Order: sequence, then structure tokens, then C-alpha cells
Amino acid sequence: MPKKQVVADVSASTGDLALLYISRWKTAQAAERFARFYAGAVSQRYRSATVQEAQACSGTNCPVSMTEIMTEEGPVIVERRDDNSVIISESFDTATAVKLRAALRDGTSTLHAEYLPQEEIGLRLFEIPAFRAFEREIGERVAEDMNRELGR
Repeated sequence: MPKKQVVADVSASTGDLALLYISRWKTAQAAERFARFYAGAVSQRYRSATVQEAQACSGTNCPVSMTEIMTEEGPVIVERRDDNSVIISESFDTATAVKLRAALRDGTSTLHAEYLPQEEIGLRLFEIPAFRAFEREIGERVAEDMNRELGR
């Protein structure tokens, strides 16, 4: 009979997380401010953050600006594009980060996010029976407390 394997209880850390983020801004100035802010804040989130020398880019699909910062959990790459977008990859190995950013920039995809207006969340909660029961219970407790305070 095989021995039981003992698995150590390991706490999750930020090293277990990798991030890919893209945002589009109304103006080039707003995109630049956000890219600078994000890159500047990296040193506050990591013990070691070293800005790397920018790699030369030639061709038609180069970013307007790019900052790469090496941290103890991997590279953080902040890239500003000419369409006022900012692409951030954090803690992916360099090869994976390059592939992910290239996929985001590809532009041949027919899949796009769309804006779907939503009702206020408070109104949607009333569609859930458990929430309506919770609301009733809270209302009854508040009424009881008020009656007790008023001496009724």
C-alpha cells in the first residue's frame, strides 16, 4: 500500500497571480497619464522594481511608449498604443507576455466587448426571492427596534 502524500499548507500570495489588462482612454494625454501612473506605482507594490532599458521597435505595430520593470515576481510591461489604449501585463514570463500583447493588438478579431446597460443593482436584487425575504426580515427588525425605543 502506497504511503500517503503529505501536502504542505501553502498560503496564496501575489506571486500566484498574473495580470493582463487593457484600457482605452478618451485622449492620448489621459492614456499617457495612466501609463505613467501605473508604471510609477509598481515600485510601491514590489520589494524590488528595476526599470529595464526600452527595446528598440521597428515596424508598423510599435507602441507609442513602453516601460518594462523587472520585479521579484516577473516583468511588468506597460505599453501605450496610438489608439489611446494602454496594455499592461504583469508577472507573466516574457515570452508569454509578448504573445498575449500581440494577440490583443492583432486587430483581426471580430469579437468585441459591447456595452450593455444594466438596471441599478438594487433593483435587480429584488428579483431574487432570498433577497426579498432578507429585506422583509431587516424591515421587521428595524420596526421592532423603533417600537422598543418609542416604548410601544
